[in-house]
Parts: sequence; structure tokens; C-alpha cells
Amino acid sequence: MGEDSAPHPHRWAMLAGVWMVYFCFGSTAAAIAPLVARITTELDLNHTQMGSILGAWQLVYIGAAIPCGALLDRIGPRPALRSARSLSRSRASCAASPRITSPCSSIGLALAGGDWRLVLIGYGFVALAAAVVWFAIGSHEASRAQERRRHAEKPAPSSAQYLALLRAPAMRTVLYLAVGTFFFGHALNNWLPEILRFGGMDPTSAGLWASIPVVIGMIGALIFPRLAIPERRMKILAALFLAQLLAPLFIEWGGSTLIAGLVFQGLARGSSRSSSCW
Repeated sequence: MGEDSAPHPHRWAMLAGVWMVYFCFGSTAAAIAPLVARITTELDLNHTQMGSILGAWQLVYIGAAIPCGALLDRIGPRPALRSARSLSRSRASCAASPRITSPCSSIGLALAGGDWRLVLIGYGFVALAAAVVWFAIGSHEASRAQERRRHAEKPAPSSAQYLALLRAPAMRTVLYLAVGTFFFGHALNNWLPEILRFGGMDPTSAGLWASIPVVIGMIGALIFPRLAIPERRMKILAALFLAQLLAPLFIEWGGSTLIAGLVFQGLARGSSRSSSCW
């Protein structure tokens, strides 16, 4: 039986590795909000200063995504992984680095006795462990064989691929949708615990209430793509955009509309991110 005649079981390990990488990235973007109150108080920062610090990573991400992707295509995933692992090891010892965190920041604070520096160090080692696992996955013979096949294919330069994608009207539509979805996500989703805390909740209650959109989002991401057949796809998208509009208004009004706002946010959060696959 040839090498390509049947899917290799190792693909599941690679899928798990991709999930771990995306988990580390997502937790970095989403988990810092529960630590903001302690960090701003201890470092004597105002909200403008803290917002500027925590908004810096998006600019770095946008500027680094394309050249890093091109570098990955050129040198291959395993050398890039080794470089990233070395970088993660050095960063794991940096007490003030907010680069690697987890959605369980509130739990981490309790376990660390309220020391946010220990929380960040602990999550740094979680990311380091994920890098070690990826190194093992990349060292497997199936991964090496796939890498050899990819190098033998000699794909077109990344710049040519980007231009070809941008010429496709459907891809431009997906990009517009992605910009709006990510603007909504980074403006509201990641900061919901802090928003609720400023609305009068204690940190524990804010964390519990902020989990509602997460649960609703996971359910919506499983249900709505199955319902979005071509005949009703635009209606479902319109409903999700309406939910995206109403969610921050209902959350701001509070009171009896708060739960509705959190549910709308969860539906918009989980479903709109997967809408590009419909």
C-alpha cells in the first residue's frame, strides 16, 4: 500500500497539535481581562495606558503575520518550531509578560494567591509544554514525509498566492466579514468580565456571567452552520448581524436585558466566526 493510499492515523495528532497552538493564541488574546484590575492598581496605570499596552499585540500580529508565514514556507515548520520553542522558553521566565495566558485566569489567581505574575509565568510554561508536544509531533516520520512532499511540490511564491486570493470576489467578502467580526470580538468579547465588573459586579460574578456567551457560542457554532443552507443563508447572516448589534446595547442597559445581551453576544460570537465556512 502506497504512502498516500490511505489517511495516516498521525493526522489526528497533528489536528490535536493545531488545536493546542490555537488554544495558546486564543487564550493570549482573551484571558488578560480578569487580571487588568490587579495589574493597573499595582503598576499605577490608568485605563488609557493599560489599553495602549494591551492593544499593542494586534499591531505586531498584523505586521508579523505575512512575513512570518513566508518564513515558515521557506524554512519549514520544524525549524520554525524550534525557534518558537526557544523564544517561549526565554519568555516563560518573564514575570510581567502578558503574552501567554489562559481563559482560566481567575482560577489561576486563586491558586497563585492573587499574584498575577505567577499566573503569567504558569501560563507561559503551559505554552512551552505545547511547544514540546509539537516538537514531538513534527519529529514523527509521517510529519517528515509530509514536509518532504511539500518541498518537492515547489509552490508559487506567497506574494503571488496572496494576490491571486485578493482577486477573488468571494475572498474579499470573507476579508470584510473577518475584519468586522474581529473588531467586534476584540472590542467586546475579550473584555466582557471587565465590562461587567465596571457595571457593579464582583470579579467572581463577572467571570461567571461572562461564561454565558462562551457556552452559547459553542452551541451556536455547531447548530447555525448546519441550518445555513443556501436558501436561508442570507437571512441567518442578517439575524446574526442584528444580534451583534443588539448585544452591546443590551449589556450596557443591564438589568433584565443583560441575559438577552449575553445570549445575543454568544450567538454572534460563535456563529459569525464560522460563517466564512458556510
